[in-house]
Amino acid sequence: DDKEKTSDTMPESLRQFINVCESILFKNDDTGLLNSAALSMDMNLNGYDRVCMIDVLDVHGMKAIFPEGVVKMTEGSYISKCLSFARSRDYRVYRIVEWQLAVAAPSYMVRLSEFIADMEKLQRELFRTQDGTVTIVPTMCIMDDCDPEALYTEYNSARNRMIRKNLQFYIHDTVVDRTDEKEIRARYDIVDVINYAIDNDQIIPHYQGIYDNKHKKISYYEALMRIKDSDGRLYDPEEFLKVAGSYGVLYDRLSSVMLHKVFEKFRGNSDICVGINLGIRDIRNRDMVSFICDHLSSAAHPGNFIFEILENEDIDDYEQVLEFVDRIHSLGAKIAIDDFGSGYSNLIHVINIHADIIKIDGSIVRKCSDDKDSENIIALIAGWRNLSTRSVEIVAEYVETEDIQKKLESYNIDYSQGYLFSKPSQYLQEA
Repeated sequence: DDKEKTSDTMPESLRQFINVCESILFKNDDTGLLNSAALSMDMNLNGYDRVCMIDVLDVHGMKAIFPEGVVKMTEGSYISKCLSFARSRDYRVYRIVEWQLAVAAPSYMVRLSEFIADMEKLQRELFRTQDGTVTIVPTMCIMDDCDPEALYTEYNSARNRMIRKNLQFYIHDTVVDRTDEKEIRARYDIVDVINYAIDNDQIIPHYQGIYDNKHKKISYYEALMRIKDSDGRLYDPEEFLKVAGSYGVLYDRLSSVMLHKVFEKFRGNSDICVGINLGIRDIRNRDMVSFICDHLSSAAHPGNFIFEILENEDIDDYEQVLEFVDRIHSLGAKIAIDDFGSGYSNLIHVINIHADIIKIDGSIVRKCSDDKDSENIIALIAGWRNLSTRSVEIVAEYVETEDIQKKLESYNIDYSQGYLFSKPSQYLQEA
């Protein structure tokens, strides 16, 4: 053809120059393997739309333990096996970076099921060790029909999922990965909202009244965090607290500002109590605990402050939690266990944490008027309180209908919290 004729008549010096240019542009300096630029060109121009990304777990650990020569021999064996296997199937191998390789083929040349089966065989081959080499753990991620421009973005998303689920072999799902990308973008949007709220004093405590079933009035309040964005939109905790918790420092800043504002609002009140939510991270935060204790030490009415520990969080250090509870009690404040009934370690919490208040989780309360199992749980909690030698009060959360309220009153539940009596507001409800 014309290309062959051109090649035949091309001067040797020009042919050598072109080969050198191709080597510089499309081959890896160390091994002579094709590089990421070559993969991109093959995907764009030559239809190489089936790609398997191969990584090796804990290369840093291997380098830290084994001599450099052994690591080099292991790397050479790994690359050699990939090359040999790929050539036997007319696939191409590319070195993306260090130990990260890619094997690719056009979809018109091999069916997806065959490509997957081949990559499984290659993975098994890579697991086998040779004398003098280290056993490696190769991870394989097949990216099928992937946009060349999005290959690495989508692979990184898929790789994160593999790590979370401890997967060593994974087949990329474009729809799922794009959903993940949307979730990642949404998380960063929330981070921006949190930073805006912190920097612009838009962390706004709301207060929900808690109804005293004996005295028939709002008895105390729970402080609930809200934040506003630059457009004035108000965000509930379920929209931002989980994201803040994953960044740690953001959660600490939100929690600190919230505590300052609630303490300041209730500092001079003599007859109004307020419940404040605390996560396990707060209890582990020495600065936060010191601030709480310093405030209680100087408060005129420390008994008006109730610290609600979330029952559905993983309490893995009871000694630290018990130490915190003891300090709070010694300063005259109270402890509540929040969302009681939502987890599986309830009895341990009740036995170990000497709470003054138990708050029944709303998922149980909402169904108690028409679901016998939910009613039985409330009956069980009420019965335990009656048998306990300690003085414990019970609050039912998410009380939204008269039927629920009647059921709670039949079991002598002390307090009801929910929209039937009070909605969260920046302002305290008249008793």
